[in-house]
Amino acid sequence: MKLRYLVLFAIAALAIGCGQSPAGNGNNSAPAANANANKPAVNNTTAQTPAASGSNTTAATENKGPYPDVPRITVADAKKDFDAGTAVFIDTHSKVMFDNEHIKGAINIPFNEMESHIDLVPKGKKIIAYCSCPAENTSAAVGHFLLEKGFSNVYALVGGNNAWKTAGHPMEKKAAK
Repeated sequence: MKLRYLVLFAIAALAIGCGQSPAGNGNNSAPAANANANKPAVNNTTAQTPAASGSNTTAATENKGPYPDVPRITVADAKKDFDAGTAVFIDTHSKVMFDNEHIKGAINIPFNEMESHIDLVPKGKKIIAYCSCPAENTSAAVGHFLLEKGFSNVYALVGGNNAWKTAGHPMEKKAAK
């Protein structure tokens, strides 16, 4: 019975989290999402953007989703960075959702804790933030925040962890105690 409530809570948190826009309080947080926030990001126009790792990364140049200043990265290109160990994946979900399942090796920094845990984000590495939103709402907000804080190699994962999992890429769960 407790598991049932936990699953329902996780689903509700996901639904609420994907639709939320961060509260603006000066330059310390990302601005509210634009009117296109609920539309999927357009990823059909691409350009090669050099990554810090020296490889090329395909990022959407025509981004209709929230925070157009944050480039999107496809699952295929993110997997190349994953395999090469050239990127850090940031899971923006709640701890409960992260513990349930996340991209293997990802670090968990929920969106609402990003400012207080920014020291966990390594400078000088490629950062790939992800959420569960088809329009990358939360991950793009995190990317925008990091760009404002001086990080330069930041991306939002197109399709988030759902697209990653659907592609059959490595996922993991927190080990039970």
